[in-house]
Amino acid sequence: MMGDASTVVSAYGIGGTGAGFGLASGGLPPEGMLYGESFGFVLGQLLALQTAGFNNVTYSGPQIGLIGAPVWDRYVIGFLSSLTPSSFVPPTEVWLGPVYQFDSYGDLLRLYVTPDYMRLFGLLALLEQENGVTTHTDIARWFVVNVPEGGSSGLYTRITQPWSFTETVLYYMLMDPAAKPGTDPRPSYPTLFYDPAAGRIVAHSDWSPANTMFDYRASWESINHQDGDGGQFEFFRKGEWLTKEMSNYDNNAVGMTTVYHNTLAAQNSCPNGTPSNLQWYETGEWANGSQFILAQNAGDPTTVMSSGPGYVYATSNLTNLFNRPDYWSAPDSAVSVTQATRSIVWYSNDYIVIYDRATSNQGLFKQFHLSLVTNPAIHGNVATETMADGQQLFIQTLLPKAPSSTSFYGAGNLNPIAELEPTQYIFAVEDPALPADTRFLHVLQGADPGVAMAPATYLQSTSGNLFDGAQFGGTAVYFLVSATAAFTGATLSVPAGVTTMLVAGLSPNTGYGVSFQQIGTGYAVSISTAGATATTDGAGLLVLTGLP
Repeated sequence: MMGDASTVVSAYGIGGTGAGFGLASGGLPPEGMLYGESFGFVLGQLLALQTAGFNNVTYSGPQIGLIGAPVWDRYVIGFLSSLTPSSFVPPTEVWLGPVYQFDSYGDLLRLYVTPDYMRLFGLLALLEQENGVTTHTDIARWFVVNVPEGGSSGLYTRITQPWSFTETVLYYMLMDPAAKPGTDPRPSYPTLFYDPAAGRIVAHSDWSPANTMFDYRASWESINHQDGDGGQFEFFRKGEWLTKEMSNYDNNAVGMTTVYHNTLAAQNSCPNGTPSNLQWYETGEWANGSQFILAQNAGDPTTVMSSGPGYVYATSNLTNLFNRPDYWSAPDSAVSVTQATRSIVWYSNDYIVIYDRATSNQGLFKQFHLSLVTNPAIHGNVATETMADGQQLFIQTLLPKAPSSTSFYGAGNLNPIAELEPTQYIFAVEDPALPADTRFLHVLQGADPGVAMAPATYLQSTSGNLFDGAQFGGTAVYFLVSATAAFTGATLSVPAGVTTMLVAGLSPNTGYGVSFQQIGTGYAVSISTAGATATTDGAGLLVLTGLP
């Protein structure tokens, strides 16, 4: 699980490509930020083996290679990249002192870094030192002093009143009084971290204290403490969350459902009406049109991503997560969801464009959800979240064309909601006609107090393959309507003033012919499979800049 697939294949002499290995090799813990501290138990056992002389393949087998595996460096970079840019003292719990929050996932009790997380960094540094390596020693010293609850001013308290005596011992072993204080390593990191095995993206605009952060997740869902969060994204801007999952450890069987995790819901059906063998925790999943967890679904999602100047893009096929096949009782098999995909673009720091495809039976609901801090004001197809400091999040719904948009107080349904979780409300969109096939297209914009919204306009292709698109300011973003149809060519309309165009859904790393024709004050862009003049990136996104 934690070794790279190719390394496992080689070390154990296994044939094939190693498909299915390495699902936890990307660095971030599959269980999320509460139980992710269990990585510390792994490191503690590895340190015991190391100091007892068992870091030897002859004694311990190839699995002892986990001591020097790349997963640990990825963990450090991934976890630190997941932190909010700066710490803060929560006004409702000042006794905590300074805390760092993080982009979250999985079951969660506290939306901040707790004292037990020092064990991972301390144990990793000590394990490396036993092998003559100091890669993470300085980083560990910075982390254990500054990041856990209370920050540097709470260090003495954490040593003398630890969560476990292990922490006191580790502080003593790590904190050489003669050593220089550790420094924050994040400014030296890339602004994009990607864990491909978990379909997890964490991206920052820069490393300034006021930077903007975007994250996305579409992971396999097979073990405890994972939630139905395939397609989840979060947006942190200028010191506060504008939207994020509603983190919780709910006992009411609803908190793990997609409704609370910034993603799609797609109602399912089965011959029995309701499966007769639902587990207790699945009752909320069934009612809410959620993805199914604990390996009750039809399989894992697939995700590809790419990035370039000013953008991060991802597209995921989530269909398997919404289906619950029963191989022993056909009347209990729920496999009505034939399509559930999400394509998402974080653009120019302030914009997020989301395109969702949802297909199931006529009359079954399909819904788009966002968790928000304040109750949004809904006017037609525009919802506006206004923060206490005046910062805004504009949510423009371009598809469905006649949406039903509502909001409700969601925090009251969760027992418990995570400590310091800021989101309280759920914004939901659906097509009230409940068609078999639904497309959702949303443009989100973060804005400073008093800044006006950039109106978004719905666009369509005029010939060839069908595309849905959105134009805002000088940018147009297009998505293929069909995720499976072969691309043969298309003509896309572009309004006057658009200088940058993103076209999603094409083949990766492939050349296409692109031509322009003036149409009134705008123009038409024709894309063909012949005469390549432009090339897509590794996720099949065609980026055209400097348009006429």
